[in-house]
Amino acid sequence: KETMMTTTTTTTTTRGLARVRPLRRGVGQRRRPSLLRAPPVPFNHVHREHHFTCSCSCSSSSSPSTSYERLVLLTREAEKNVKLRRLLEARGIETYELPLVEHARVEAGTKELIELLRRQEIGEKKTKKGRREREREDDGNGDASRLLWFVTTSPESAAVFKECWKEAGKPTRLRIASIGLGTTRVLEEEEEGGEGEGSLSRLIAFTPSKATGKTLANELPRDAESETDGVGVGGGRGGGGDVEVVYPASTLASDDVESNLRRRGFRVKRINTYSTSPVEFLTEQQVEAASGAPVVTFGSPSAIKAWKRLVKRTDVYCCCIGGTSHSACIKHGFPENQIFSPDKPGLEGWARVVGEALEQV
Repeated sequence: KETMMTTTTTTTTTRGLARVRPLRRGVGQRRRPSLLRAPPVPFNHVHREHHFTCSCSCSSSSSPSTSYERLVLLTREAEKNVKLRRLLEARGIETYELPLVEHARVEAGTKELIELLRRQEIGEKKTKKGRREREREDDGNGDASRLLWFVTTSPESAAVFKECWKEAGKPTRLRIASIGLGTTRVLEEEEEGGEGEGSLSRLIAFTPSKATGKTLANELPRDAESETDGVGVGGGRGGGGDVEVVYPASTLASDDVESNLRRRGFRVKRINTYSTSPVEFLTEQQVEAASGAPVVTFGSPSAIKAWKRLVKRTDVYCCCIGGTSHSACIKHGFPENQIFSPDKPGLEGWARVVGEALEQV
C-alpha cells in the first residue's frame, strides 16, 4: 500500500549550519516505487529497472530519501571516501557513501614482506663492512643486498607496507617508489614525530610523471645506485645486472606493473600482501541510492566489477580516479561518452570530473 511521503532536504547556511525544510512531492514530479522492504539482499539478487530522474535530494552519508537527481555515489572502502567527499561538498555536491569493496591482509604475504624489510635492517647495520663483504654475507637469495626499490601502487598497498615496515623495525636502507600523491600521503602520515629518522617520507625516492602503473614501470630509474646513495648494489650503470624490485600488491592486481618492469630488465619480486573483495550485500538504503543516483565514482577496477555484480546498471555517469579505472569501465560495457577521468590521477582532478559529469545530468 502506497502512502504519501514527506521528505526533507538539507541546505547549508553561510554560517555552515544545517537548515532542514520539508519538501512535498509536486504534481509534476515523478514517484518512484518502493525498492525494497526486505532484509539486506545478497549481491546476486540485486537487479531492478533504473532511471536517472528522481524527485528530491539526500544529504551526505545519511539515509537517502526518494530523490537522487544530483546525488554522487562514493564507492571506495568504508572510511576511505572522506577526502573526496570533503572536496565535493566544498563544491556544493551532495554525496552518499556506497562502499563496494573491502580489504583484508594476506598473512603469508605480510610475513614475507616483514622478513625482507628486516633483512634490510640487518644489512643497514653492516654498511661499514663495505659492499663486497655484505654480498659475501648474503644468504644466497640476493634479497638483502640487491633490493633497490619497494614499489607502492595504491593507498592501500602503502598502508600495508607501512605496517610491515614498522613491524620490521623501521629500516632506512631502502628506497620507495610511490605511484602518486594519494599513495605518498599515506606513506608520509605519521602518528607522531613527523619527518626524521623514523619517517617513511625521507625514503620516497621516486614518483612517476603520471600516477599509473604503466608510467611507473616505464620511468622507474634503472641506474638506481646513483639515485639511492649506495643503498642498492645490483644493476649499476648500463642496465643489465641483477636488479630487484619488491612489489607489494593486491591479490587481484593485474601483472601489468611487474611485466613492464621485467621487460625493462628488472628482477621483480611480487608479494600479495592484501586481498580485495566485493561486499556481500547492499542494505535497503544502499540499493535505493544505487538505483537512483546518476553519478558514480570509481577508484579501482575492483569497485567497477562489484558495481556490475551488485547493481548491474550501466546508465550512469562514471567518474574514475584515473586511466586504469576508465579502461575498466569501457571493458565492462559503460558507454564511453559517460565515462570521465582526469588526465592525471588524483583527488583534485577526480573531484573536477565529477562536476563535469553533473553538468551532463
